[in-house]
Amino acid sequence: NDLRTDNQPRTLYLVRVVVFSTVQPLIQGTCTVSVTVLRNVNPPIFTGSSTVTVLETHPMQDMVLNV
Repeated sequence: NDLRTDNQPRTLYLVRVVVFSTVQPLIQGTCTVSVTVLRNVNPPIFTGSSTVTVLETHPMQDMVLNV
């Protein structure tokens, strides 16, 4: 949608993330990530893509990536 003509702007999106191990024992976990969007008619500019590896010991509730 074009932000200039969007009559029902959404500012919050919920994304379900599923992760799993690839070794025995197989472990799976899920979480819901909330994405808050600041409405702006100017398109975003990204300098590249991002890949993140999160260790098992990463503290819960800590930021992993900011774009």
